[in-house]
Amino acid sequence: MNKVLVSRKWLGEWKRQLWQNESNLRITGIQNDSLEFHLFALNGAHSGELEGFAIVTDETATYTEYDELDSCILEFKLSGDSLIVIRQIKGDCMAGMAVSYGGDYINEDKIAAKTAAEETLLSIGLFNNVKQDSLFRLLTGDKYSLFVNSTQLTSDEEDLDSLQVKVYASGVRGLFTIMENIIMTDSADHFWAAVLEDDKVYYFTNSEPWKKRLPLTIEKWRERFKDDEVVYE
Repeated sequence: MNKVLVSRKWLGEWKRQLWQNESNLRITGIQNDSLEFHLFALNGAHSGELEGFAIVTDETATYTEYDELDSCILEFKLSGDSLIVIRQIKGDCMAGMAVSYGGDYINEDKIAAKTAAEETLLSIGLFNNVKQDSLFRLLTGDKYSLFVNSTQLTSDEEDLDSLQVKVYASGVRGLFTIMENIIMTDSADHFWAAVLEDDKVYYFTNSEPWKKRLPLTIEKWRERFKDDEVVYE
């Protein structure tokens, strides 16, 4: 029988870089026709972890595990020396709610060669243009990053104040009431916004009549953490 030769290009650290949905693949060894791997994935605060051996055929490796409760099939496809694409074909594969291992994994050495760009409310899709994002950053100052980091699952909410605004309420999966924010904005780039940090609600607005009072929309949003102190910035 001919011995199967497995490329050493598989070996190393590989990362899926998705906002609040990161995953890490570590391939630590080659045994005959198999890869030894470890996967760790996140979706907000939910996680999944899996390790095992995947059988290699050419540039594709397959992991199969049959269990009465959760059978798992993963396909790994190597592209050159910089990309592995994982398809989660069957099962939850020992992962928490809404966590998956599928996606594009970039070789860590290739990532290290680039300067990581800072995520913004524009880059993650909450705002539509640079002006809007810049004005909001100016308004919120050093709390801007709190809004970015607490934005994962976003819903459109009702404008209870009839201010003709769009209302976006956001939070991180598994961390609601800990990492949440709400942003109201109108066509003239007025903002009414609040974010949670350390049992406090930090409130920001560039609309003078609302500097010292919360809109009803934000009052309703904070009903689940009503006892948190409101800080008017």
